[in-house]
Amino acid sequence: MKKVLLAVMALTAFAGNAQDGFKGKWFFMGQAGYGTTNDGKTTSYSILPAVGTFVAPTTAVGLAIGYVGGNDETSGTKVESSMVVVQPLARKYWGVTDNFLLFGQASVPLSFLDVAGAKATNYGVEVGAGIDYFLSSNWSIEAQFGVAGWQSSKPKNGDATSDFNIGINSGLLDGVKFGIKYIF
Repeated sequence: MKKVLLAVMALTAFAGNAQDGFKGKWFFMGQAGYGTTNDGKTTSYSILPAVGTFVAPTTAVGLAIGYVGGNDETSGTKVESSMVVVQPLARKYWGVTDNFLLFGQASVPLSFLDVAGAKATNYGVEVGAGIDYFLSSNWSIEAQFGVAGWQSSKPKNGDATSDFNIGINSGLLDGVKFGIKYIF
């Protein structure tokens, strides 16, 4: 009898948690990177923290704001580049196990680029997917894989151009990205 009562209590607790999901919780996540190529003549670095909230048990909205920079000295002169990124996003999660979730993400990145004084504004739409593995109730690691994206670029003194990409080279800032997330 004790086992049956314990099983009913556990199922009731699980059903309550599954129904509420993450609704009302906030998250902070981020991605960062640094790299060099061409024997150190080209460097790049990025930081893209994001904050958001769960508006439903498995649906979140958030905002990422970050910076991408770099230097290129392969031509003999130093060319510096910088980009400020503002990216609203929405995510939908699906549970595979208690610790392992899949998610789909839609985002609208807006960036302001400066390459050696030449400025441009970029905006677009990206749709991607990812996996989220919870190490504890508050910490998770994630990997994001891009699926499709459209981007328009408007140089300060030039004509706008548009690009459409399908493949795994999309995501928050191109390519497969790994990040950490804290839920509170």
